[in-house]
Amino acid sequence: MTTKYQIEITEIKRKLNIGKNSWYSEILITIFIGIPIIIFSSLFWIIGNFIYYLFIKPFEKPKTIESIKWNIFEKLDNLKIEKSNAINEFLSVEEKEFLQENKVYYFKTIPEINYFDNKIFTDFKVIFDNKLFLQRIFITENKTDIKSELISIDTENRIEKIKEFDYYYLTSEKDENTLKIKGKDQLNSEIELEIKKYVC
Repeated sequence: MTTKYQIEITEIKRKLNIGKNSWYSEILITIFIGIPIIIFSSLFWIIGNFIYYLFIKPFEKPKTIESIKWNIFEKLDNLKIEKSNAINEFLSVEEKEFLQENKVYYFKTIPEINYFDNKIFTDFKVIFDNKLFLQRIFITENKTDIKSELISIDTENRIEKIKEFDYYYLTSEKDENTLKIKGKDQLNSEIELEIKKYVC
């Protein structure tokens, strides 16, 4: 008996909705609300940085790859997956620029699976049909864009690449036969993946 998957993908592009108010009301909103917020935010940022660089940074120990902490992320039969703490500070300049404040992680497995070496992941996970689905993040070869791919790992430690797509924040819902994964990016573009299993 073999389980196969039918994958349907819908990508929805949305435009930002700016400028609904009249031009003079937007100017007034900017003057009376926006500018004071910017000024106060800037003051807090300056004070916070002053305190950090004067009283905290001189006593911090430099962080290294060896100092990464690991926690159990998921167990799948005999496979144990551990997740690092956020490793953004060890990323390349391009990776940091694309990811900004979005946290990413290293994974390692017991027993060891070489596939996970030096690859970065989000903390998205869902178990469906005895497989663990994860989202890997990577920069394109020309370093002009960030991509992600959905992968799965089964109870026999086999890795399968399901689908490559742009970088979206993923959520999921499922029933016995269908896994739905929805994603949204910073520009409100959306993607929907529907994975249906059928036995033949």
